[in-house]
Amino acid sequence: MIETVFVFQATISRFNKLKLTNSNTHILATLDKLGQNHDLDLVKSKNKICQQMNSLKKAQATHNDLLSKHVSHGNCTSACHKELASSRKEVYELKKASHPGFVISFDNLDI
Repeated sequence: MIETVFVFQATISRFNKLKLTNSNTHILATLDKLGQNHDLDLVKSKNKICQQMNSLKKAQATHNDLLSKHVSHGNCTSACHKELASSRKEVYELKKASHPGFVISFDNLDI
């Protein structure tokens, strides 16, 4: 979609150099067509990131509960250690698979 916008802008620029123009209604109709579902990808990404973060928070809460239970009793069995290792691995895998976040960079700020 972004490539289409650049092609559209390049075409308008070429027409401008040749002293040719499109009608305003045609340009607006084309821009409406290009921007029809521009939020769809953002909404899908937001929902996916929210689901990943919720599952990560649940896994971390479960792991913290296991740690507090593990600290409270004195002697641990191999099943207890396996349960902790499994929980730790699940949190690690969810962190690794989740979205890293966003960075907004500005190159020119007008104040």
